[in-house]
Amino acid sequence: FAALLKVFEDTEESRTLSLIDEATRAEIIAIVPAATSNANDAGWLEDDTSYTSSINPISTSQLAPLTYMFCQGIVQEVLSAQIPKHQASSLHGVIGTALEATYAHAAFAHAAELARHYVLGGKKAAALHWNLLAGEDAVRQQAHREAIGHFRLVLRLLEAGETSTQAPSLAQLYITIGELWFKLGELEQAAHSFL
Repeated sequence: FAALLKVFEDTEESRTLSLIDEATRAEIIAIVPAATSNANDAGWLEDDTSYTSSINPISTSQLAPLTYMFCQGIVQEVLSAQIPKHQASSLHGVIGTALEATYAHAAFAHAAELARHYVLGGKKAAALHWNLLAGEDAVRQQAHREAIGHFRLVLRLLEAGETSTQAPSLAQLYITIGELWFKLGELEQAAHSFL
């Protein structure tokens, strides 16, 4: 676990790639093909780590089509417990920025994930932007409770003084949240939002 923690302190690309490769071989994290990959392209991932030696030199730009995930939830929990809160906050901000750059044009499909990292990272402008997009996406998917959560965060950020030209007015946000509560049949919550 110590090697994974060092990745956040080390800014050299080759060291970062080496640690990612080491964590992958130790089965702490797994490489997952991006959503845009087709199933046939994933064959090289099965029990074959020779792909790393066939690509020299490798750069982080070559990692863009890949996603990494923790193999076990306990690993993520242990890492979270080991990192001091002040450092975790800055790491979430850096992770959000890195993920946004990695996802590039497909970032909107990961709005909820980005919103979470930016909120935990204390990056208010980015948190406002991505929570707004995540809320709109949740509405399109009829995930009303999730949308309410995202719009409440947007509301709190706006009430705290954060601004955005893309954000609706406070009144419109309250109406939207009320309508979502109404769609869920939570009439008391809906009425409270309309007050």
